Amino acid sequence: MLRQFLTQLKANTVELNYGRDIIAEWAKDYSHGLKALSVLDIGMGSGTDLTKIRSKIKQQADIDVRLLGIDNYGPNIEKAKQ
Repeated sequence: MLRQFLTQLKANTVELNYGRDIIAEWAKDYSHGLKALSVLDIGMGSGTDLTKIRSKIKQQADIDVRLLGIDNYGPNIEKAKQ
């Protein structure tokens, strides 16, 4: 029941991406001097924010980036797996 409700809320919405670049820059700045970094995105959508963060961090240094995401919407989960 809750899943159906949340799916209906998600239907016909536009992707929010206004903070994507800000978050990626923050992660890049935070990762200076680290050998590894784990990033958790709750409500990850299709995983676009996570991949943007990884590419920003990889621009500056050789760092092991572990991406973790949580989402409940089936189509988003499938996109993120790819």
